[in-house]
Amino acid sequence: MFYNNRYCLFFFFTLLYVNAFAQLADPNQTPFAYGISAGVYSSSANPKQVSIIDKKSVAGFSIGGVASFRMKTYFLETGLNYISEGYAYSTAIENKNTVNKISNEYKFYAIMVPLKLAIPIRSKYGRHLPSIALNFSLPTKQTLFQTIEYNNAPLVKNVYNVSSDYKAFTPSFSLAYGIEFDIDIIYAVRFEPTFQFTFLNANSTQFKTNISNIGLKCNLLFLR
Repeated sequence: MFYNNRYCLFFFFTLLYVNAFAQLADPNQTPFAYGISAGVYSSSANPKQVSIIDKKSVAGFSIGGVASFRMKTYFLETGLNYISEGYAYSTAIENKNTVNKISNEYKFYAIMVPLKLAIPIRSKYGRHLPSIALNFSLPTKQTLFQTIEYNNAPLVKNVYNVSSDYKAFTPSFSLAYGIEFDIDIIYAVRFEPTFQFTFLNANSTQFKTNISNIGLKCNLLFLR
């Protein structure tokens, strides 16, 4: 419920931006741009598991292309991205004579298509772009990195390609605030701090969780 309220508030203030700053839109704005996008993330989650003693963030990334349809007072953007996200946790073992702790790190890889609304606000420090996006993802792979800690013995590390317990359709929402600079009349760069919330939709209740990402995306755009 907290995240839903956050998105509603962001959308509300985005509409206020439209009314307050539409006159600041660039009248010479190019109608279309396309380019490449890359990002790095820190992912975390709150898995519904028993005996969890520790949770950690997991590094993730995204890479792909972007298409931007640029009207005077708003941008509609989409693209195609390959994204990695995940979560990690450790569980304690009651049998202290052999195993002390098991650490699990899940990585999810997916192809993602965003549908994004951005509001351009022109200033002397570049073009500011608060935005909200609905993303549709198709999972391609799930990997488990597992570390078993034995008492008085070396760590045992294993990597498994596991069959996913999560449904094929995994929507997510993104909030971002980008700053875009025109290099010349052909190229532009955008730096975009991003927050993303992914609904994993587990089939099994014991694995049900959602992932939160916070990170930075960089775009190189070709203006047309």
